[in-house]
Amino acid sequence: MFSKTPQLAQYHGVVEAARRLHDEHLNVGTYHLFRLPEELEQDLHILVQGGAEELSPAVLFRDTQTALDALIAKAGSAKKEGVGPVAIGNVDNIAIHLKDIASVYAAAFSSNAQSFPYLAR
Repeated sequence: MFSKTPQLAQYHGVVEAARRLHDEHLNVGTYHLFRLPEELEQDLHILVQGGAEELSPAVLFRDTQTALDALIAKAGSAKKEGVGPVAIGNVDNIAIHLKDIASVYAAAFSSNAQSFPYLAR
């Protein structure tokens, strides 16, 4: 499958690389930001496909510090952290877990560790 825009191609490339890394560290049957239930993945594809260039990750997160600042802002007051696989909650309630997921990634990036927050069903 060839993407029609550079933004969409970038999105699919980043998601696939992150999906493979997370899948190597997590059990089959778990979900994470890069492997979601099919209906959510389709919604994200449509969102990215219709998105403006100024919303692309390359523009929004042009360097490591900008990306880390975005994670910290998204995490807000959440203080969840861990190394390796980190259980977050149920994938059916993903919206309420996004701050915890951002907190885990922010803590991992800040300490140069690898964390893999995951959701179950």
